[in-house]
Parts: sequence; structure tokens; C-alpha cells
Amino acid sequence: MVSNETSRFSRPVLVVDDEFYVTKAISYRLQEEGLKCIAKNNSDGIVKLVDEENPLVVILDVNMPKINGFTICKELRENPKYQDISILLLTARGQQEDIDKGMKLGATEYILKPFNPLELRDKIKAIYQNHQA
Repeated sequence: MVSNETSRFSRPVLVVDDEFYVTKAISYRLQEEGLKCIAKNNSDGIVKLVDEENPLVVILDVNMPKINGFTICKELRENPKYQDISILLLTARGQQEDIDKGMKLGATEYILKPFNPLELRDKIKAIYQNHQA
């Protein structure tokens, strides 16, 4: 069911993870809340997609073939026109040096897998609410 609280938000969430079930689960949970989701199971053309779709939130898996989430995060943060995007790194890489690297590159949050989909949904809803305030 679409809630009135989030149905007014027009900027999508971009979910990028090479594991199909992860993008499917996240997209499903967020769409239940009335958020538009774009799911991508590879990192090809992500920056171009961000430019075209103007998401408010980008969820990136760190461990992806070709271009990893750290590289995409860095590229987005280096471009001033993407500064208002919240970047959530979602990964199994839980070593402190990985967390430090992600935050230093400009991630808004560093979330470890396995993750709680309801907590992730609540974090994303809070981002949308704060953006509208």
C-alpha cells in the first residue's frame, strides 16, 4: 500500500547490486512505501544513469565486477551536481579499513550485509523526510 507520507516524493532510489535477490528485495520494500526504485544488477553506466534519473538515494554494493561501489561513490562525490545525493554503501566488507574508506569517499551510510530490510527502509524514508523539510 502506498502511504501518503512518501507518495509525494518524485526522485527515485537507485539500487545497484550484482545480486538480483538483493535489488529485488530492496525495491519491493521501498515500492510498498510509494518510492520509485530503479534496480540495476551491474555497475555499467551508473554515473550516466544517475545523471538521467536524478535519484535522491543511491544504494551501492561495494563488491561488484568491473566498477566497484567505492569507485562509483568517489566519482559521484567528485561531481558538485551530485552533492545532494545520499549514498548508502551496502556490503559484506565489514573490516574497519573498508568502513573508513567508504566514509572517507563520501558515503552517507555504510551498511553491512546481512541487513534488516525494514531498518534500511526506515533510513531511506528519513532521508526523504529530511530532504523535504
